Amino acid sequence: MKTEERQQLILSTLIEEYIDVGEALSSQALAGKAHLNVSSATVRNDLMCLEKEGYVRHLYTSSGRVPTDKGYRFYVNQLRGASPEESLAQKQYFENALSQISVSMDKLLSYSASILSEMTSYPVILVSESLQRNMVKFVQLVLLNIHQVMMVIMNNFGENYEEIIPIYQEKIDQEILNKMTEYLNNLFHDVAVEDLGLIFDQNVEETLSRFGSFDQVLSRISGLLNKSAHRLSTPNVVVENEKKLLTFPEFQDIETLQKILSVLEDEKKICDMFIGGYESPRGGAQSRIGQEHDLPELASTSLVYSDVLVDGQKIASIGLLGPTRMDYCQMMSRINSLLATLGDKVQKLFT
Repeated sequence: MKTEERQQLILSTLIEEYIDVGEALSSQALAGKAHLNVSSATVRNDLMCLEKEGYVRHLYTSSGRVPTDKGYRFYVNQLRGASPEESLAQKQYFENALSQISVSMDKLLSYSASILSEMTSYPVILVSESLQRNMVKFVQLVLLNIHQVMMVIMNNFGENYEEIIPIYQEKIDQEILNKMTEYLNNLFHDVAVEDLGLIFDQNVEETLSRFGSFDQVLSRISGLLNKSAHRLSTPNVVVENEKKLLTFPEFQDIETLQKILSVLEDEKKICDMFIGGYESPRGGAQSRIGQEHDLPELASTSLVYSDVLVDGQKIASIGLLGPTRMDYCQMMSRINSLLATLGDKVQKLFT
């Protein structure tokens, strides 16, 4: 075995053992675990080379070596993925878990984050994108009482926007509201959510000619259309089970934990976490390891994630957050299995 091949095997073995037990191995133990027919002195020399190149480091002077971010990155880039049997078992697990969820995109994605967190015992972060094909399916106006009308807007993913319109002067009944509802549905059907206010303004003369005596209600509807467009087009951020961070010894330090939690409370920072990750050379899940994060608060963490795509359009990103001492092979395999299942479910919501 060539020196370079042996050093790569030593590094991979060191990382896998450190991920498994959280302790540095001696040179003799490493030689045995890697099944190397070389002396402990040879392994020590190889470790010195790996340390010089930045792949491992000493925790303290007399200890063995542990991986650096650079070492983890090398290891992740060499991963071959789960066995076909394991991948199939994981995909079947997710298919069973998601089989009853078909109500809306939000609920499907949120539930996916929940079951991924339950399966892995890691916090899961979900960011759903503003969708180019986010279209209006129907608008409804319902009279609640003589002073209140409820307006409901649903998009093509089953997501609702609801708001109460107060009425102070005009007398209106459900029959008039039904006519308004029919008119608005004809006006907005399959219109992009972000264009609601524009379409309403472009047709304001016709609208007033039909319902001008109810200008107070129309004025409120106009404002709510813009508000609903913002609500239905804004990225949705979900952090599932951040308390699981407490189970990792790396995050027992209060200051370290507080830094991470401060990021998880900031939606903009969360969205930025998913920009510029390292793609696996074999495709699938991406990752950011330690100081690869743009945010120094996350230097002790790794994020393994993937984008949810439909016809090439990104509709969401979903990822696992944990310590750099993460079982990357298993976590990336589970993300890939979830995405394979989720992609089929999401596609059905588009058709």
